Amino acid sequence: AHTRKAASRRNDDESVPFFDETRVPVEVIELSAPETDGLSPEDYEIASTNASPTRVSPSSGAARSSTSRRRWG
Repeated sequence: AHTRKAASRRNDDESVPFFDETRVPVEVIELSAPETDGLSPEDYEIASTNASPTRVSPSSGAARSSTSRRRWG
């Protein structure tokens, strides 16, 4: 049976991000809660945000997308 070797990590890789933000464009997509539709920002308070980086490959080239979903409360 095939057995895998343990993954080897270089010590200097831990401080380097996977994407170099100077070379890969970042696009932030804001998603609002349906409950806040039609309300002005003064009518609600943002309780938290959740950012999840995602790699996308549009036809023009690679990009990095960060989707942020806001919770109100």
